[in-house]
Amino acid sequence: MNRTINEAREGHDPSRALVRERLLRYSLEVRIVTASGILQVVDESLRALNKNMDVKQSRSPFLSVEESHGKKRMRLRLERQSHPFEYDLGMDHTVVSSQYYAPHHPHLAALRHELRSWRSYYLEPEAMRQDAPRRVVERLPHDGSDLAAFYNTMEQAHPRAFEAMNRTLHAVLPGIERVGVSSITDTGRIRLHIVENGVRFEASALSEGTLRILALIGITNSPVPASVIGYEEPENGVHPARLSWIATLLEESASNSRTQFILNTHSARFPAMFSQERSLVLRCFKHLGVTKFEEVPRSPLFDEMDMSAALDDNRQIEASPLATRIQRGD
Repeated sequence: MNRTINEAREGHDPSRALVRERLLRYSLEVRIVTASGILQVVDESLRALNKNMDVKQSRSPFLSVEESHGKKRMRLRLERQSHPFEYDLGMDHTVVSSQYYAPHHPHLAALRHELRSWRSYYLEPEAMRQDAPRRVVERLPHDGSDLAAFYNTMEQAHPRAFEAMNRTLHAVLPGIERVGVSSITDTGRIRLHIVENGVRFEASALSEGTLRILALIGITNSPVPASVIGYEEPENGVHPARLSWIATLLEESASNSRTQFILNTHSARFPAMFSQERSLVLRCFKHLGVTKFEEVPRSPLFDEMDMSAALDDNRQIEASPLATRIQRGD
């Protein structure tokens, strides 16, 4: 970020205003005018934090709501300069999303850069089945569309990563040898396919679970990694026996990169498939109309060791309940 700011300040003193605070807290409060549905910003702030994650008192807020001449207004400070900008409350957009000169507001620019790298996914199988234009796609859209264009980009521009993705796919779904992309000559578009046990299947014939796994491998291997990825219900459409592979894939991706994954699940077993040291399990609930998140205590009982042992023990096939046999993939 500092390099970008220095480039914008070419010919000027680059030390005047740089990103020096690594811990920031951004807060936003929005209200809705119920009669019209208009949204208004009523509070917005950006503050530096200390190592204890408390607001740093020695540094003034970069952005805050303060009273000026008897009226509350939004105040955006010019770093290392006087005369802050002021905005009326009730705007239909945030200050962070407004146009401003990054060298005058480096920490605001850093926050904006961070938010741009966040991604959330709610995969749509029908969108993933569609043919795609031949174009460069290095990061999947939120619904998983452009899956063919993404894999084509990986094969052409990042061949080593593409082969690694194929190895991961084969590990998760051993029957699938590889994924590939073919041209549709009469339309100029490209189509995704897989090779399973020597037989080629195009995307239109693939199951929802296979498509979701292809998308997840793409999300975790993007050449333009996100800092935060929100992923909706990883268990949807996936065979229960593959959930542990998905958990391993997500956990290894988080460990080998700077990406943080926030997963939403309705599966009672899926959270237990992550290690206690590397994951945090939260319970989401509503109290008096307010959404709250509460940490779920972890214990050895939560890890369901008996279930894990049963999944790996084929000698218990006949004695196992039906639900366990389905989970194991018998």
